[in-house]
Amino acid sequence: MSAPRDQLISTLCRRRDQEALALIKEDPALIDEKVIRLALDHGCVKVIRYLRQENKITMEGKETRDLQRVNELNDKISRFNKDFADIEKYLK
Repeated sequence: MSAPRDQLISTLCRRRDQEALALIKEDPALIDEKVIRLALDHGCVKVIRYLRQENKITMEGKETRDLQRVNELNDKISRFNKDFADIEKYLK
């Protein structure tokens, strides 16, 4: 990943709305489904408002975003189950 994209993702995850908006306005090419999902998931209101004005948040993309959320949750559950199984080995 490129440095501006990494910075944008980090900024969205830390809910630094104003900084993320500035990065997006500086380089609109950074906007993709992951950026949109992160803005929505972390409640970055200014970024969401901007993306809606630019017609980047669509209902067609909602299904993809929801599927990505489910996949990430399943991955976290799988990692937890593996870690828990490893811990159980030591307890026996």
